[in-house]
Amino acid sequence: MIAMTERRILHAHWHLPRNDDKDLYAQLLAVAEGITPRVQAIEPDAAHLDITGALRYWQRTPEQVAALLRLRTMALHSVQTRCAVAPNRNRRVRRACTPVLPTAGPATPTTAGPTTWRPETASLPRLRGKGSQ
Repeated sequence: MIAMTERRILHAHWHLPRNDDKDLYAQLLAVAEGITPRVQAIEPDAAHLDITGALRYWQRTPEQVAALLRLRTMALHSVQTRCAVAPNRNRRVRRACTPVLPTAGPATPTTAGPTTWRPETASLPRLRGKGSQ
């Protein structure tokens, strides 16, 4: 169990239909602010949420708070959200949220057809900084 005083940052990346949709982005930020008031927008399609206090308020784990954000954005705006949680804002968290690219094998009769998406094995990677165990 994570100590309630340990800082947790949730990086949310929204898969917007168009990157220039400022109104939808503002609505998604409002959904995030409904979970925690500490939201930093990263235009055009992401945000950092400091969920340290929200963990106690919602009485949930970081993964459950991320699931709550994904559920609300999908239910209210039909937008998929990719999330990662870490003790700070760093590049590893943002990289964990980048979309998985389709794989393409050699074009043979057995593999010809549309490319497939590889699902991630962990929807919320737990990233630790140096010295963490």
